[in-house]
Amino acid sequence: MGVRTDRNQLTAFINNIQVATLAGEAPQDASYIGLYAESAEKAQNGWEFTGVTVTTTH
Repeated sequence: MGVRTDRNQLTAFINNIQVATLAGEAPQDASYIGLYAESAEKAQNGWEFTGVTVTTTH
C-alpha cells in the first residue's frame, strides 16, 4: 500500500496499482498518518503490517 500527496491531492496505491485519488485540504500544523479498518459485524479479522516505512521526496 502506498500513498502519495502533492499539495491538495492524495493518490492511493495497492501493489503499485493506483486505486484512488482524492482532493482535500492539508492540515495547518504537523499531523499523523493512520489506517482504519473494520471487520464484518459477526466476524473478526486480524490485521498485521510489517516493513512499514514513511518517506518523503522533498
